Amino acid sequence: TSTNITFDNTIPTLTDVRIESSNGDPTLAMPDDIVTLTIVASEPINGPTCAFPNISDTSVDYNTGDGEACFATTVGINDAECATADRGFSDDTTANQTACEAAGAAAGACTYTDSAWTCAATLTSGYTPGTVGFTINATDTAGNALSAVNSTTDSSSVTFDGLAPTLTVTQSPAAHDHIKAGETVTLTIASNESLKAAPTCSFSTTTDAGTTLTSITGTAPSITDTSGGAWTDWTCAYTMATTDTDGVVYYTIVANDLAGNTTTQDTS
Repeated sequence: TSTNITFDNTIPTLTDVRIESSNGDPTLAMPDDIVTLTIVASEPINGPTCAFPNISDTSVDYNTGDGEACFATTVGINDAECATADRGFSDDTTANQTACEAAGAAAGACTYTDSAWTCAATLTSGYTPGTVGFTINATDTAGNALSAVNSTTDSSSVTFDGLAPTLTVTQSPAAHDHIKAGETVTLTIASNESLKAAPTCSFSTTTDAGTTLTSITGTAPSITDTSGGAWTDWTCAYTMATTDTDGVVYYTIVANDLAGNTTTQDTS
């Protein structure tokens, strides 16, 4: 007589582990971004536990093991293409499966599943800068525990940056010099890290120590990258116009680093 009991002595493994951020760049994170681990197991597992350094266990959110995912059939081959298809998933399960299976260099390069687990955590300003670490533990339905996992299968990673860029600014002419219409004020800007885009700079004048600022009226300032594409050094130049108000020239610079942290620097 059969007991309908299945013996399982096989240790489960994770066939797909990836990590990404809700940031515009999924490999970077800043405060309040959400980092999500997507997990696919070699067999049905009970809900995994995901531990992130400096984040309490109760702050990690889990799905119910019914997530859709597209992962590389062979680890290390077409990982990026499969991940791209995954990020493009819609509410249409059939379309998602079709998109996944069509991704990659050849048929079958990517595998679709609707039984992926996810765990997500929101990073705060106090999180440790650098690569976001994690540890995944789980058991299969028989209770066999997998070996703790702390790396991804597709080499994906997220780097946390909670600090705004630091700018060093020099101006020409120097402070206390006098200029007239047709002459140019130039700011030389050096950032301690690459910026996401060109900084913005604006000029104004005042006659009462910065209490009332009057915006410039001439041609918009010109911004030039002087770092050869490293996006760390810039010049911002403005040519004074006859319609500008007499007074001390003030400037304001706004810049964002690659993760999106913003800094504002101005004369006071």
